[in-house]
Amino acid sequence: MLTDKSSVICNKLYPWERIFLDEERLTQAEKSLFLPLLLNHQVRFLEPVWKTLVSSKACLPLLWDMFPDHPLLLESYFESDSRSAALKQKAHVRKATFGWEGANIEIIFPDDQARSELSAGEYTEQGFIVQAYEELPVFENYHLVVGSWLANNRAVGMGIRADQSKITGARALFIPHYVV
Repeated sequence: MLTDKSSVICNKLYPWERIFLDEERLTQAEKSLFLPLLLNHQVRFLEPVWKTLVSSKACLPLLWDMFPDHPLLLESYFESDSRSAALKQKAHVRKATFGWEGANIEIIFPDDQARSELSAGEYTEQGFIVQAYEELPVFENYHLVVGSWLANNRAVGMGIRADQSKITGARALFIPHYVV
């Protein structure tokens, strides 16, 4: 932790959505942890709060609304959105808005419930999104997911996660790549 004359700079060790939930619980008890510090400019975080949106599944329906039918996006809606009803008639995935590492994900095949899969988890308080299902590529019995990182519109990193389950979880293998 570094200090200057006016505030403390913190690198937080738990996700913003957890901070929000903790702060909400404290507020209900007429207490607060971070709010007074933030309002009085006594603390600053290295990770900006706006990253909550792009790190949550909530960005997926928003991206779909902005770029419908884009070839690099899967059709996605908030579960409460009436448009999700048509999507639920096909193979789809139900994801917790603030889920991590494959928790609270359900793959649903309406015509063949035996193929459906569900992962356990604790992320049920903040709602769900519904997304079209797309079969992952399989290599030597591992389902593969590629993640990429961009900085200033330039590729700077890539990672491959591999899991024997169709739901990529906390124990998935991770192979990082550096992009020059």
